[in-house]
Amino acid sequence: MLYLASIIFFILVICAIWRIACNYYNIPWPYWLAWWLENPYMIVFCNPKRVLRLADLEPHMKVLELGCGAGRITFSLSEVLLTGSVLGVDFQRGMLSIFQRRLMKSNQSNISCATLDLTHDDLPKGEFDRVIIVTVLGEIPNYQRVLKNSLKVLKENGRISITEVLPDPCYIFSKTLLKDCIKVGFEHVKTERNLVSYTMTLKKPMV
Repeated sequence: MLYLASIIFFILVICAIWRIACNYYNIPWPYWLAWWLENPYMIVFCNPKRVLRLADLEPHMKVLELGCGAGRITFSLSEVLLTGSVLGVDFQRGMLSIFQRRLMKSNQSNISCATLDLTHDDLPKGEFDRVIIVTVLGEIPNYQRVLKNSLKVLKENGRISITEVLPDPCYIFSKTLLKDCIKVGFEHVKTERNLVSYTMTLKKPMV
C-alpha cells in the first residue's frame, strides 16, 4: 500500500512540475510516448468518434488539426471526409515521422501533414471549415496566439473544436478557455462534457 501511495505521489509531483513549466516553456507530449495516447483511458474519455461527432463535420469539408501528433484523431477524420481533406500540423518531427509511417501504410489519400510551430502566423487565411485541437493548447505558454491563428485560417462561420481531458497536467479549465476564445473573437456554440473531459465548439462570426 505504501509503495502504491509513493508511486501516486511521485506522479502527482511530476504533473505539478509539468503544469508549472508549461506556463513558461512549450513542453509537448514526447514522441516516444505517442503509443500511450491510444491507451484505454483515452479511448473511453477522448474517443476520436465522439470528438468528431461534436465537430459537426460534413464529408466535403477542409479540416485543419493543430497538434496532430502521430495521427490518433487525424486518421479518423479522414474516414469522415469522403470528398474533403485534412491537414495535420505539429512542430515535433518525431511525431510526424510516426504519422508519415502510418500514412504510408494506409490507403487514405485525403490526408497531408506538415511541420509547423502553432504560434507562428504561417498558415493560409480563410481556407478551412473546421479546426480541431485535442489536448494540445495547455502545452503552449502563449496558446492565445494559437487561437488567433485559428480564427484567421477559418472561413466565415467556420468552427473550432477544442477538447481537454483530465488528468492532463496541462489541462485548461473550460471557463478560462472560453474567456480566452471570446477575447480573440470567437463566438461560443456549445460545450459538451463527460466525467473527465469536455469539448468546446466555437465559431468565427460572419463579417
